[in-house]
Parts: sequence; structure tokens; C-alpha cells
Amino acid sequence: MTAVIPVVLAIAALLVLASVLLPLADRLNLPHVVLIAGLGMVIGLGSLWIESDALEGIVGDAVRGLNSLRLPSEAFLFVFLPILLFTVGLTSEVRRLFDDIAAVLLLAVVAVVVCTVFVGVSLSLVG
Repeated sequence: MTAVIPVVLAIAALLVLASVLLPLADRLNLPHVVLIAGLGMVIGLGSLWIESDALEGIVGDAVRGLNSLRLPSEAFLFVFLPILLFTVGLTSEVRRLFDDIAAVLLLAVVAVVVCTVFVGVSLSLVG
């Protein structure tokens, strides 16, 4: 069983980091969802390279709490992705979307079909 205190500390640290990113996103003139996704990638890659035993104090406890928190891959699809997409949907400007409708349709339709064919062919060659 995982220790509760490091996990709660890790979740609290993630919430603090996410709340700091909102004013930073306004200052950098970027969508805050992009910064949150970037922070998630940095934390994920950092957890691969940094050993939690090397860190001491409250930071080491938070890192150990994150490492002990095991989430299945479905959690990202069913919990985190809908929240990010909903936030982007609320903050998107529809008028700007219609200005770039050709690029949006190209990426939404053609790129998905090309990617699907590429993945299908690659998997058939491997299997």
C-alpha cells in the first residue's frame, strides 16, 4: 500500500504548479493548456531521469509520491483529456477558427486518414 502523505503532497504540488501556470500563460500570451501539457511532459521525463532517493526533504517526498502513484493509461483518456479539451473548447475563438477553416479541415480529415494508413501499414509490416 502506498503512503498517503507523499501522494497527497505530490497532488498538492501539481495543483500549485498548475495554478502558477495560468498567470504565466497570460504573460507569455499562450494558451494555459499548452503550458500544462508541457509541464506534464517535463514531469514525466524528469521522473525517468531523476531518482527519487537522490532528493531529500519535501521535494523528495513529492517525487516519491508521484512515482508511487500508478495511473492506468485509460485514466488519461477518460479523466485528463476531456478536461483539457473542454477547457480549450471554452477558450477558443470561433471566429478565428472559421478564418483558418481550410487548415483545420486539412488537419482534421486528411491528416487523420494519412496517419491511420501509415500506422496500419507499419503494424502490418511488423505483425
